[in-house]
Amino acid sequence: AWREIEREGAGGELEIRVREESGRDSRSRRFEAGEGEGRLALTSREGGLHHLSLRARGAQGGLLRLVAPSLRLPEEPAQAPGTTTSSTAAVPPGRPNLVVYLIDTLRADHLGCYGYARPTSPAIDAFAREGVLFEKARAQSSWTRPAVATILTGLQPITHQTQNSNERLPAAIETVAERLRAAGYLTAMITTNGNVAGRFGFRQGFERFDYLPEDEASPELHVLSDVVDRHAESFLARRDPARPFFLLLHTTDPHDPYAPREPFRSRLAPGVPLAAGSAARLRELEAAGGALAAGAIEPIVALYDAEIAQNDAAFGALLGRLEAAGLAATTAVMLLSDHGEEFLEHGGWTHGKTLYEEQLRIPLLLRLPGGEAAGLRSEGIAEQIDVAPTLLDLAGLTVPAEWPGESLLPGIRGAAPPAARGSFAWLSREGHRARSLALGVWKLIVHPAGPLARAPYTETFRLDRDPLERENLALDLEVRREWLAGLLRGERLRRSPPLPVETVKVGPEMRARLRALGYLR
Repeated sequence: AWREIEREGAGGELEIRVREESGRDSRSRRFEAGEGEGRLALTSREGGLHHLSLRARGAQGGLLRLVAPSLRLPEEPAQAPGTTTSSTAAVPPGRPNLVVYLIDTLRADHLGCYGYARPTSPAIDAFAREGVLFEKARAQSSWTRPAVATILTGLQPITHQTQNSNERLPAAIETVAERLRAAGYLTAMITTNGNVAGRFGFRQGFERFDYLPEDEASPELHVLSDVVDRHAESFLARRDPARPFFLLLHTTDPHDPYAPREPFRSRLAPGVPLAAGSAARLRELEAAGGALAAGAIEPIVALYDAEIAQNDAAFGALLGRLEAAGLAATTAVMLLSDHGEEFLEHGGWTHGKTLYEEQLRIPLLLRLPGGEAAGLRSEGIAEQIDVAPTLLDLAGLTVPAEWPGESLLPGIRGAAPPAARGSFAWLSREGHRARSLALGVWKLIVHPAGPLARAPYTETFRLDRDPLERENLALDLEVRREWLAGLLRGERLRRSPPLPVETVKVGPEMRARLRALGYLR
């Protein structure tokens, strides 16, 4: 609708051409300049999107101006009675302790509570029954450094700019740990991944920061989750009981190389040699492709599942320690991963190279103090950008308005769901470049030109019908593709950072560790 069509100079008329989402039907109407108020109804047999083209005709060098254009939508239907629920569990007084348990490289669809048939996660499954499980949680990137930076800052990777292997978290960005520490929380982080070592800026806000370095000579490469548990036990025993605490534990058992210990290997990967999941074997398969790689999937997945079970046992032990210390009832515990893992779904292995669903779909579970909302399975939006707002909300602190995410607590407690929003993900690492948007059942992936792609290209998928992202609809659904691309461009403009990228020189020792992890050539 519009108030009027003004003209400057010669007369003319405005032509509006409408194309429906299918791209097959097109219709047009013309409106004379000076006619006054006008409107054009956008009806469609299909519903969905419309593409509008506006063109001045017969103006002979004059100018047409559409005054006060607006899009008038139908009224939103009122929420039906009885569709919201409220919490009945009492939240303990005072500020709760906060534990974030971050399992590196953990796919949601390899956990029992997310529908996996193999017994990889008895402790996590029991934890899910005591808390809230988010069915469709998503990562903001497909490798560790940008994903963890998003978890700690509440910002998109294109804002915090910690995306490439030599980039660090800018000191000017205030992390959730810094905010909680300023509010009186005792803060600690224990990590086993060199990508989030102190030299990359991740120490910000933590009074205690333990990086347990990788050992390239060991089959596992990483320090295992049971060792992380012992460090956590030490922290809990020595903390000041008068202060609430924020503890972030970052384990890497499921990260390649896949080298599970007993008894988990015998349970889930019997007879599979550890060499099948070694870093050397994975690089060999990456280069080989084809039938050789396809035949290797089953034993590698078996080893990966065994490592999940190994990490699951350590998580269960940590929950036991919280219970034994009398902290379970006053501690909010969140479990999630930084990204998933690919097993040849799109022609590759491991992660940090694409933005397909196997690398972006993550588990996210939250157990609240007092048993609040126990057993709830939420289909609402849940992303890594929501972690920091949720932690601040739990601590009774204000969530910064500029953060793109939202606290998960209102949705858990029965508030009306927020307006639908897109889930954005970003990748810029060692020549691997992509950006994506998932909105409802639709997903767009843009692959810019770069060292590994000679020409840019775009993919569009309908995830409810094609969850494995096999059928690219970009050419068939031009209107849908361009609408999603416009939303993605808009997010890039809104989140473009005012801060310069900060880089750090990676020394030989750290470079060797990152190369062993597969992040450097």
